[in-house]
Amino acid sequence: ALTRKINRLKITNVTNAAALGALLKRLAATLGLLQDMPENFLQMENIHGDLHKAQIESLIAQRSAARANKNWALSDRIRDQLLAQGISLEDHDTGTVWRKV
Repeated sequence: ALTRKINRLKITNVTNAAALGALLKRLAATLGLLQDMPENFLQMENIHGDLHKAQIESLIAQRSAARANKNWALSDRIRDQLLAQGISLEDHDTGTVWRKV
């Protein structure tokens, strides 16, 4: 409920939204939650079993090379391999972003 209120307030009253966000973070800290940057959580070093950040980034580099060479089958295979291991890819103009799903 607090998160919904914060999201609504971000539109009309950024100051109050920030204050409630700080409160939410303090309350969550008692459970050990919300203490890390979202990017750090979404790109944890050991993502899934033996899958590590460096391995993910290596596969993304291979996929980027495959896309540059118009090797769509390999590009799709790498994307599907990562997705099967709980990693989704988002392609942007600035590059590929990955997230744990």
